[in-house]
Amino acid sequence: MRRYNRRRLLTSGAAAGVLAAAGLPLGASSAQAGGRFVAGLSGASATDTWNSRSHKGHFMMAAGHGAVFDCLTEIAADGSLTGELATDWEASPDATTWVFNLRRGVAFHDGGGFTAADVLASFALHNGGSGSPAEPLLASVIAMTATGPHQVRFELAEGNADFPYLLSDPRLVIYPADRMHRAMTEGIGTGLYRVAHFKPGIRFVGRRVSDHYKDGRAGWFEEIVFVAMHDAQARVQALQSGGVDAIDEIGPDAGRALDPALLVQEVMGNRHLLVAPHPDMEVRSAAHLRSALKFGLDRSSLLRDLAGGHGQPASDSPIGPANQYRVGLPPVLHDPDRATYHLRKAGLDPSALDLGQPHLKSRYSSGRVTEDWMLTSLLGTLPETQTKTHLLRLTAAARSALDPARRRDLYAEIQHSLRDKDSTTIPFFANWIQAHGPRVATPHQIGNVWAMDNARMAERWWSA
Repeated sequence: MRRYNRRRLLTSGAAAGVLAAAGLPLGASSAQAGGRFVAGLSGASATDTWNSRSHKGHFMMAAGHGAVFDCLTEIAADGSLTGELATDWEASPDATTWVFNLRRGVAFHDGGGFTAADVLASFALHNGGSGSPAEPLLASVIAMTATGPHQVRFELAEGNADFPYLLSDPRLVIYPADRMHRAMTEGIGTGLYRVAHFKPGIRFVGRRVSDHYKDGRAGWFEEIVFVAMHDAQARVQALQSGGVDAIDEIGPDAGRALDPALLVQEVMGNRHLLVAPHPDMEVRSAAHLRSALKFGLDRSSLLRDLAGGHGQPASDSPIGPANQYRVGLPPVLHDPDRATYHLRKAGLDPSALDLGQPHLKSRYSSGRVTEDWMLTSLLGTLPETQTKTHLLRLTAAARSALDPARRRDLYAEIQHSLRDKDSTTIPFFANWIQAHGPRVATPHQIGNVWAMDNARMAERWWSA
């Protein structure tokens, strides 16, 4: 078996090395326990529950894996991987077998102990046919076995060098096996904060547990409060007035208008806009429309109009600024004449490229920390074409390649294909823009996989 390091070494000097070895985020050496943290967050719903398979917006992501529950692994602010409920892991030479050693002495909020049985039962929630958004992440797992009370072995249908990263997904939180329904109803996890109050779509209050395995490294606040705020302007006003300590998704214009005493965080990650023909569109017409989108969308103008210029143009690949194997290809040149040709072939006029048109679907994706994770998610949404078949084959080869040079070559070929073929249109990457007030202090480095420090601000930030 091959042992994988739990985290990548930090390279910002001796002090960074000391803090990393201690498990502290950079800047947290002066953090003091105590205080109350109130955040105004988007994405809450009256139908929210503690069932992670239904979690979608920032609110439940931050309350779920960012406070009440834990995963086996955790993505640190610098993008490296560290253990959460797993302490370490080993892989076979071909990366088809993975063994995870689990943390001992961990208790759920109701006092029950954490064991391998809880991992197996929690992951079984995402088996084939479950309808869970996390189902594709575990699709290659052909066997899960508890090889001891605190050890789990996974057998994969094909090698996957990034498998430990997948287990950090916010939906793959761990529940107690013998009281799963109660845990999903009441919010019983192993996280730093136990549920004190929860009103779906309105408010969550968590209180710090005592004697936690992350003591001295995270979970500085005594109490955390998340308030659902759907309107961006309402969030800004709440922060300005001191009603909340931090807000997400403030929008590019609001950030410039905030009081200078408030700190705006602009974080570049892999969040991107994806534009595609409506899935009900006739196949040949959809292919021409995809080509028209590539040549007809003015990427710089879209970035300016939709994201206030806060980001960078993209070359139709979801592999972005936070990924290791990004090539950095120049985007397809804006060519209105070629776009018009393809629009005519599709039976459409030039106005067809307006993003509000019913034959187009556009959405933001937060992106993912690994190339394979993002590509697997994207390719599952594309129509069946020769290009998709080619991309799936390349992605599978890169997934199992343990040689970094080989992986780099494969991911470069994938990025060229995504740009040059009629597979998908990703016109730009958009930065995360969020803010906090003077009562809160943060580490020097903020996570960029998801908003609000990878939705873990309740764990990683502290009272100023």
